[in-house]
Amino acid sequence: MPIKKLAVAITYFYKEDRLQYLRQISEAHQGLADEVKTFVATNAHSPHQLQAIRDCLACDDPSIVTPSYLGHPFLLPWAHRAIFRDLVDEDLGFTHYLYTEDDMLITKNNVDYWLETMEVLRPTGFLPGFVQIGRAHV
Repeated sequence: MPIKKLAVAITYFYKEDRLQYLRQISEAHQGLADEVKTFVATNAHSPHQLQAIRDCLACDDPSIVTPSYLGHPFLLPWAHRAIFRDLVDEDLGFTHYLYTEDDMLITKNNVDYWLETMEVLRPTGFLPGFVQIGRAHV
């Protein structure tokens, strides 16, 4: 069963040299559903930084959010909760929600496997998930 309408929240701690990864993952997100809306939670404030983020995203009309309520930029991974809560409250018809970070590439194959596994696990009450496994740098 394909995903109809997907909201994606990406945490992006601004570093200009990491914009390439943000572009790569946003490109991969476009094929995950019939309709994809991208939200980026970032610590970036300057117009130059915000425009650089907007320019590298491979999507139409992204929403870029710089939360002021977190207290510290390292808490950015929590910002997606407010974004998703607002989307649920507004009832905009999203069928699925995906939280990711700027270094987590999630592909159509990953999502297809997740959807298939969800059906297999349904009778057990368990839900599949994604796990990020780090690589040692040599």
